[in-house]
Amino acid sequence: MDFTDYFKIFIAGFTFPSLLFPFVAWFLAANEGIALLQYLPLYMLGIFWGIWNVLYFLLVKPHIDHVPNTKMVFGLHGVMLGLILYLLGTLVFDIPTLLGIPSWFAYVMIIIVPFLYYLLWCYLVAWINTLFDYQV
Repeated sequence: MDFTDYFKIFIAGFTFPSLLFPFVAWFLAANEGIALLQYLPLYMLGIFWGIWNVLYFLLVKPHIDHVPNTKMVFGLHGVMLGLILYLLGTLVFDIPTLLGIPSWFAYVMIIIVPFLYYLLWCYLVAWINTLFDYQV
């Protein structure tokens, strides 16, 4: 693979959060008065997803060609990203307090967020990768 292939893979991972974030930011700013653009990790989410997608194709994909269910491995790769980003957002940047989420629910979300990332990576990001002709 060359640079253009990895750039396409980056764009495939970058697409969903970059299209979704403006709507989420507008909704929160209009209803809650929260200015999300003050917080770096929230609008860097698309870049994290794109880099994580490239890391999958660069580091994981060459070693799992013999695995019959590579889509599940791709989903587990998304779970790791969800867990890392959730822990960074909660412990370092204190995003639940910013959004007004109760502390008990922030601990419940440590299970829900990686599960949602699994679903998003298995179905949505994998589908976007196939649009760019890269099978997971």
